[in-house]
Amino acid sequence: MNEQVVAGFLTSLRRVSGFARLYGPSHPLSLEAAEESAVAGAAMSVEKGRTHLVVSEDSLFVDGRVLARTSLEFNSLLRMMNESRVHSVAVTPQVTADDIARFAALIAGVDESFDDSPGLSITDLIETDVARSVTGELRRSYTDSLDTLRGVGSSLRSGKRLDLNATADTVETLLDKAVAQPSAALLLSTVKSHHEYTFYHSVNTCILSLALGRMVGLDDEALLLLGAGALLHDIGKLGVSPSILSHPGRLNAKQWEEIRRYPQVGAEAILEAAEPGQEVTAAVAFEHHARVDGSGYPRLVYHDHAHEHGGRGPLHLFSRLVSVADTYDALTSRRSYRMPDPPSRALQIILDSAGNGYDPDAVHAFIRMMGVYPPGSFLRLRSGLIVMVSETTGPDEPLKGLLVRGSTGAEIGVPEPVTVMREDVLDQLAETTVGLEPTAVFEAFGAAA
Repeated sequence: MNEQVVAGFLTSLRRVSGFARLYGPSHPLSLEAAEESAVAGAAMSVEKGRTHLVVSEDSLFVDGRVLARTSLEFNSLLRMMNESRVHSVAVTPQVTADDIARFAALIAGVDESFDDSPGLSITDLIETDVARSVTGELRRSYTDSLDTLRGVGSSLRSGKRLDLNATADTVETLLDKAVAQPSAALLLSTVKSHHEYTFYHSVNTCILSLALGRMVGLDDEALLLLGAGALLHDIGKLGVSPSILSHPGRLNAKQWEEIRRYPQVGAEAILEAAEPGQEVTAAVAFEHHARVDGSGYPRLVYHDHAHEHGGRGPLHLFSRLVSVADTYDALTSRRSYRMPDPPSRALQIILDSAGNGYDPDAVHAFIRMMGVYPPGSFLRLRSGLIVMVSETTGPDEPLKGLLVRGSTGAEIGVPEPVTVMREDVLDQLAETTVGLEPTAVFEAFGAAA
């Protein structure tokens, strides 16, 4: 089952559910979205004649296989299904727009009168429908982090005080799970969401920052503060108009002024809630776009003072670390106005700005941590084989990866662990070119181990 096809169906189903909740299931927007979703559902099921989707806790299983990345990307939709006590659904090529509309109304909580049809039916959940997931606990920590950020967003919008203790608890759990599965954590940090970009980007930045903090030798107490700063570094964006954040062209002066103000908005909200010792979290939110040479935003008084004396502005260490992780995740994410850079290109862009935009020590530590080919990179070898890098190794050591496609291009049923000499790498391929997703490859390998 192609995970992108499943994601396409879930995207359309999420849209139908949203319209049903806002306008009702019979509204023209709901019906139009249901038509599109029915087409996506039929396409998803045509190959096997039926697709079986199972929701177990925070995981989505399709025909018995866990889709780790899709589970994270659509965790809010899976939660709606759980709350509606819908845990197992069968979709066939006969699915209709009416089937989708009624099902969306059910999981949206606006109409419980759903009846099974030949195209879509609610089935019984049995144990054999759920396979072992090797990243289950780590993914639950990831989704808990998303929930924390959603709570922060709700507090900001309603004018309530932030709960930084809840944030600290979330980061502590995420740190524990990431330390236990460092390679899996870096792979999960490749998960992106156009639907909730800021939240997913913030969790990814937190994961990368925690790994970088461990790389440079921070103790656990410092890591928790670093992680909280990374998780909340972009909360000021929640007050920026979505039309500005996704603007496809050059921003005008007024739009740019709003963007430049968001670090201060986030820092002020954090400071208002901070207890003694937590203030550094606000510093990260305030400084992560300032750049070490002072050319970023906001313009800092202590940068000006430092320049007068021939030095650089004293950005906090945590801000310098988060700035690198933040940029890397942003560069490797698809946005409405730009395509994602491959990991190696993103690292080169950051390296080119070392000493100006970014602390050179933080940059070099990050590159050592990620490697020239970060976990999740797909590589074509001179032999024609395609390998996914599964963990980081030293710059002079062979790469460790999983063989995912043979020399003919055929997908390997169960990914095979391989060691690759760096001189055998021909080029790096995009996920869309390979047609595979890193966490799915890792899950398939782990389930068979």
